[in-house]
Amino acid sequence: GSSVPGKDPGQVAATRSDYDRWFTQMGELGVGVVRVYTILSPAFYDALRDYNLRHAARPLYVLHGIWIPEERWYATGNAWDPQVVRAMRSEIADAVAVVHGDAQIPYVRGHAAGVYRSDISPWMLGWSFGIEWDPASVIATNAKNAGRRARSPGTYIHTLPSASPMEQWIGEHLDLLAGEEARRGFSIPLTFTNYRSV
Repeated sequence: GSSVPGKDPGQVAATRSDYDRWFTQMGELGVGVVRVYTILSPAFYDALRDYNLRHAARPLYVLHGIWIPEERWYATGNAWDPQVVRAMRSEIADAVAVVHGDAQIPYVRGHAAGVYRSDISPWMLGWSFGIEWDPASVIATNAKNAGRRARSPGTYIHTLPSASPMEQWIGEHLDLLAGEEARRGFSIPLTFTNYRSV
């Protein structure tokens, strides 16, 4: 996370000096992988790239998360709500651009923003899509989209014809994520966050 003492949980408040200190301590501890849940401030990517270039023999790899527009999803109870889908597609494109050092994200309250020029793609261990899926919202999504048929197979990821609407949503967005990386000439392992049945 990016919280520091004295700030709200989840507030994007860590500074470059925080990340420099943390990465040095992680290296001393023998950490090999850093997991982040969402796009962080440019300071994270700048510090990580600089650290890894200085520690090429023992770099820090990244398992990068992609947050979902959970407030809208919870409010509608429908992951297939057009506003949720648009926001999710935008978040995927932004996250991929960020790790490749090719993004400029405007300020939105509660989210990281800035100019991202540090390419950390050589140290990407994988993508972890989504959050711990809220059971009530998963059930509501499946109920509101009952009978929805999976689209034709994706280019990289596809779901079975029997997939639930929520499974279809996850599969289609993983396919989009894989496509965004492929467009840049990369193939990176994908997973999705889960702690309950979807």
